[in-house]
Amino acid sequence: MKKLLLILILFVLGTNLSFAQKENDPERACGTHNMTDQEMEALPWYGNNQYILDYLDSLEGNSNMRVERVFDGYKVAVQAWVYRKDDGTGTVPEDSDIMNLLNVANEILKANGVQVQFYLLCNVISINKTLFHSEIETDRQFENMLRENNDPNALNVHFVRDNNSDWSGKANFTNDKPPYSFAMITSFVSGINTPISLDRQRRAASTFLHEFGHTMDLLHTHQGRWGCGDGDNGACGNCKQEYVDRERRLGLGCVVTWLTGGLVASERNGDMLRDTQADPNLDFRWIDNDSSCNYRLSFIDGIGNTQSIEHPTDNDGVTWTPPTNNIMSYSHRLCRVKNNSFSRMQKGLIYMRLDNDNPIVNNGLRIRYNDNDVDEYENDNHFQAADTTVELSRFPRRHHTFHIDSGALGTPKVCDEDWMRFNVNFTKNVIVVTRPAPVISNLQTSTILELYKKIINSDGTIGIQLIERNESGNNYGAGFSRIERILNAGDYYVRVVSRDGSSGHYVIGIFPERENWGSYPRGSGGGGGDPDGEIDFGVDDPTFGGDIDGNGTLDYVCDGAQLRLQGLDNDPLWSVQWSTNNPSVSATNGLIQTNGFFGEVMTTAMISYNNVLVGNAVRTIWVGAPDAPTLVVGNIRGEGNTLCQGEPIYLSTANSVRGFATGYRWQLYKNGVQIFDQTTPTPELYIDRLVLNVPIGYYQAYVSACNACGCTRSNAVTLEVIPNTDQRCRSIGGGRGKIQVNSIIEKEIVIYPNPVSNQLTIKLPTLYNENPTQVELYNSIGQLVYSKTYTAIPNVTRF
Repeated sequence: MKKLLLILILFVLGTNLSFAQKENDPERACGTHNMTDQEMEALPWYGNNQYILDYLDSLEGNSNMRVERVFDGYKVAVQAWVYRKDDGTGTVPEDSDIMNLLNVANEILKANGVQVQFYLLCNVISINKTLFHSEIETDRQFENMLRENNDPNALNVHFVRDNNSDWSGKANFTNDKPPYSFAMITSFVSGINTPISLDRQRRAASTFLHEFGHTMDLLHTHQGRWGCGDGDNGACGNCKQEYVDRERRLGLGCVVTWLTGGLVASERNGDMLRDTQADPNLDFRWIDNDSSCNYRLSFIDGIGNTQSIEHPTDNDGVTWTPPTNNIMSYSHRLCRVKNNSFSRMQKGLIYMRLDNDNPIVNNGLRIRYNDNDVDEYENDNHFQAADTTVELSRFPRRHHTFHIDSGALGTPKVCDEDWMRFNVNFTKNVIVVTRPAPVISNLQTSTILELYKKIINSDGTIGIQLIERNESGNNYGAGFSRIERILNAGDYYVRVVSRDGSSGHYVIGIFPERENWGSYPRGSGGGGGDPDGEIDFGVDDPTFGGDIDGNGTLDYVCDGAQLRLQGLDNDPLWSVQWSTNNPSVSATNGLIQTNGFFGEVMTTAMISYNNVLVGNAVRTIWVGAPDAPTLVVGNIRGEGNTLCQGEPIYLSTANSVRGFATGYRWQLYKNGVQIFDQTTPTPELYIDRLVLNVPIGYYQAYVSACNACGCTRSNAVTLEVIPNTDQRCRSIGGGRGKIQVNSIIEKEIVIYPNPVSNQLTIKLPTLYNENPTQVELYNSIGQLVYSKTYTAIPNVTRF
């Protein structure tokens, strides 16, 4: 376990490195070898994809532990190896860079529905060896690196600076020795303090996931059989090609040659998976860009020459439709990490290789953590890889674990630590507290808390400063920790480590100090319980209520909300009896039932500890949608809410809406047909040219105040839209050839028609000092015939 710090310290990150692809650097090929025909034919799904489908059906349709495991996800331990030169020099990724890489890879897997999560083992192991750092040239050198540095209980990832074989990554299949191992280059790691952009992280994650796929026996989508010209599927002959037609069957001559497997080409050739499209080899060139990711047959290179793909069709003459976003293709790296980057069968092979209950695979090795006790917030073992999902206004509580390192080169141990980051927007008293997790006692663990403030170092890098540490325990048990401190606005970090080096579970809460809404003698009458001074109302699901003003207190709840008291729910000796002061609203067992009522309700929680009443907490909250607002329409001429076509209007609410509105919906109807609908977060709306070109007549306008519980609509306001030719619009002034800039702005402009050139010269008044940005011309019946926007306009302009 890392040494715990007992004094005020300053963390300075010496280098802030990211896996960053230079914008002008070409894509590099994968160095993983192609399987031989014999190796492919030995796989149980060769010519028989039903083998994978049957496995997936049993996995997804079974209600026993197996489907539970897939639901929770496979937790794959990663042992990272970083290589420097013989003298210990060389630019390498920091531990936090590797954690962030794993986190980005996990996000991509989650977005693609792949139930796998990577977590970093205790130590990133650094090796000083120039050969492995940047000079690997042969397969033997590569295999020596993997064999010399290997943890049989983990996925081994080797971060090398570069190599002399020009590959970006290189992996071993499960039948190679050792399995579950791959390398990737870091020669495009950015310089010191370069900001880490998301697309650069995703490029590195694309290489990482591609090579991981190989360790699970996934092949390139353009895999060619031995003897296929340049080794790509596009160059293969009739018997060895994967065709565009997924049902294409091989001829009799091919079956005589190969007596094993079925006859469908897509199950025998290419990557041997029917649900990935046939691929001639995209070669990083036959995709238009890494945004649209469209396949192309040709392009014009940098010197004006047309480059065309060598094999534009399969041997049946059908144009390829390759999977340009598949993780195992040679598409652009950013294309490979979009949604649908893994097919269902590819996922099935990954699960199959990770499923230790299947004796056919895995060579008897376990790379999935046995007890599955890795929390969802990994990888968070460094402040620069901290969990950033903590929101003080959302009553956050997190169930964390300290997992066991599987024992790289030694005895299994715990060196896991958890980092969280949160923001304080104004000075407030903040409580950080750990408590026993709701699991059996021998699975709980003890904790030590440290609170840090984010700082900017003199060289511009981000650092952190320890401001408080607690290991003395709290009233939830001597093994748990609590910090309470007034914090100024800024970013803060919390570090949690295991007190005695044991694995196990704990719960952490980070929240502002609550208002004291009731009396509770801190458990003195109930046998030693302690609510820790943070009794507060909350809801289990924030979509049923919320904190609107950001002060950390619950403001409103919806029908069906489940109330709770923060600070009590992790101790089974606490109990709460709920009641309200409104007969229409019930709160039995904390479940709010409104029966259609909305408004203010006083809710009382009678608090007991060990069946002895110790106090109460009372809170007046709003239940349901907000009050109905009152619509006010501004910029109306005269009486009767009259508007000229094309005029702007201003909508707002006249009253301060009760009920904690989070948004406002503005609607306009004519003869019952909606013609305008817009939502804003604030109770006002400026609408430029709302009724331009709409028929004249009468309209009904509404505003609704909304929150998560629903919307309440105002009474209708009737508007009359009149044509611009109406005298009330005053579109035409008192003299010939003179019109007004706007019927609202009482200034005139002069027009000089030129019938020869079909132009109008428009002159602004001499004393006109405003900057017009929109010019519109209307005919005599009010129809718009010309409109143009300007950023600046001279005194005389021709149109």
